[in-house]
Amino acid sequence: MEKIIFIPSQFRIEPFYDNSLEIRELNEKSKLTIPFYNEINIVNQICNKEELIQNAESLIIDMIDYWKEIKPSISEMFRMRKKEQAKDLMISCVANMISILSWMNQVVILDLRNLQVEINKLPIKPLNFQERLSFLLNQPNHYHSLIQLTGLYEEIEKQYYKQKIKR
Repeated sequence: MEKIIFIPSQFRIEPFYDNSLEIRELNEKSKLTIPFYNEINIVNQICNKEELIQNAESLIIDMIDYWKEIKPSISEMFRMRKKEQAKDLMISCVANMISILSWMNQVVILDLRNLQVEINKLPIKPLNFQERLSFLLNQPNHYHSLIQLTGLYEEIEKQYYKQKIKR
């Protein structure tokens, strides 16, 4: 069943969203391709922060699994020089990575207008994360961005499991 999701102004930030007011959720799996799906639902009062933080563990695992599943397809798109096709998938995976990182830090980012400032406040993050994220956001359709994103997912996954063991 198709569902229309209103995009609040604080999420209509390039490269994640343009000035579109809404997007369509086609099915359960499409939630992983919609940048900041859970955060948008909080702003739209469909769910609340506490609910998200409580369910973060399963959502993080789903997002990491989705990355592992979709990465070969993105890699193939770059190999076939279909950069623009890869771009949308890259952007959704970058958004998922940001969500994972914020949830690991028990934070929910509800406004992308100050994304770099919010990320800078997070105590747990990969080395040189700001610079690497900036590169990804400015050039999501470059093959080197795929390499960078792969490295960040690997580091974040290690940090996630390390943090989980400590708890």
